[in-house]
Amino acid sequence: MGTLRPSALAIALGAIVLEISMAGEPPAVEIISIKSSTAALLASRSTATVSDTCRMFFVDHGDAPEGFPAYPFLSSAHFPTCPTASAPGTQEIECGTASGTPPSMTGEVAHIVGFDVGVPFWLGCGPHPSQADAGDGELAAKTSSGSATSACGVLDVDCFETGLPGMSFGQDECLGDADAGVIGPIDLAACASGSLRFRATVCPALTIGAYLNVLADWNQDGDWNDNVSCGPAQSCAREWAVKNELVSLTPGCSEHITPEFRVGPRQGPAWMRITLTPGPVPEDFPWAGSRGTVNGDFPGGETEDYLVTVGPSLVGVGTPPSSGLGLRAQPNPFHGASEIRYALTRAGRVRIEVLDLAGRRVRVLVSNVQGGGEHAVTWDGTDDSRALAPAGMYIVRLCAEQRSLTRRLFFAR
Repeated sequence: MGTLRPSALAIALGAIVLEISMAGEPPAVEIISIKSSTAALLASRSTATVSDTCRMFFVDHGDAPEGFPAYPFLSSAHFPTCPTASAPGTQEIECGTASGTPPSMTGEVAHIVGFDVGVPFWLGCGPHPSQADAGDGELAAKTSSGSATSACGVLDVDCFETGLPGMSFGQDECLGDADAGVIGPIDLAACASGSLRFRATVCPALTIGAYLNVLADWNQDGDWNDNVSCGPAQSCAREWAVKNELVSLTPGCSEHITPEFRVGPRQGPAWMRITLTPGPVPEDFPWAGSRGTVNGDFPGGETEDYLVTVGPSLVGVGTPPSSGLGLRAQPNPFHGASEIRYALTRAGRVRIEVLDLAGRRVRVLVSNVQGGGEHAVTWDGTDDSRALAPAGMYIVRLCAEQRSLTRRLFFAR
């Protein structure tokens, strides 16, 4: 095994030189420059030939839009992504108390990951982010409004998110990529409870604790500072949806589900950020990112940003929808049980069944005549014989009114 030691001279000069000494081999040296304003890892870094990739360094940033439109109806977003500060967003508190501090000029989020900093861990289960084929890790944030070059610097983006008509966004990772930590589908319904399924990797054979944070722009104003009301009968939708939740990461790749959170009332697109860090993030995290930390970065972990879609709510429908059938499962993904809510425009025969991805029937949940309006049934992850089904993706199918609707549902056991 090699040993890593910082050079005192290099630190005095404003850089860190890591000497990786392998038995019987001359030391390979990585030179890492630190920007004084953000302490983010920048500058040239030589290629170190090290058999244990866990000992390699990488740097990660967020990739949500900043300084350009995040939605067709918004002129400029204020998400903390680029190293250059931009105008602050707003803080609109319609319910509850503010989750974070009032916003000022935006910061950025930066992670420095390496064995001398702490136990290496990151989102996703692809190759180590330092490797050339990993598609992860970067010297600056990768975000753009359709351009191949990041708005935060000269780096090329890795993929394009095209979830909005006439708009595309360059990013570091997109949903479904090999290096993406969040696993789709992301099924969110307005004012319902929601959750995310994600994967994380710990490089050495250790079990560690990490802190999970999720931000979501429920009111589509280009920041993550607000609390949005779903009405007096329902709980508050906080844009700091999951705050400093301690999770246990096991050796290698592991899969997790976030705590449930309340989705905002507005349907349509919403930018969402998921972050894993070795310690709790500061109270200014939604608008300053890691800039409020002692060194301006997080010593480990990773941040990923995604454009998600909030669909119509079936909560409190009250009367049958005029537009047709409705079907929604929450939470999704789920442990234990998921409530399947559905709405009918008129009375008639209804059948709801759970299928596997090959189309085979797993469980019939409803098969009878029902009146129009809103209904609900629960699936506990068992098949027709009441045996527990394997973890994985399933299809919920509603057949009524000579039509059928399907929704994907992930059972995590």
